[in-house]
Amino acid sequence: MEEVRAAARAYRVYFKKDASEGDGDDYLVDHTSLIVMGPDGAYVTHFTFGTPPDEIAAQLSGLLG
Repeated sequence: MEEVRAAARAYRVYFKKDASEGDGDDYLVDHTSLIVMGPDGAYVTHFTFGTPPDEIAAQLSGLLG
């Protein structure tokens, strides 16, 4: 599990087990929706759930030049 946490920190990924749902082996996990990485594999930006598509498109367009 520590390897997963280290990768999540490196790529700025959010994840959390939802304790309010499920029992036994069934559970939900909240997590980052979309992460943008550069050609070198480094983190560039991320988008949260609910980010309007036109905002995502505008930001990606700006990143792509």
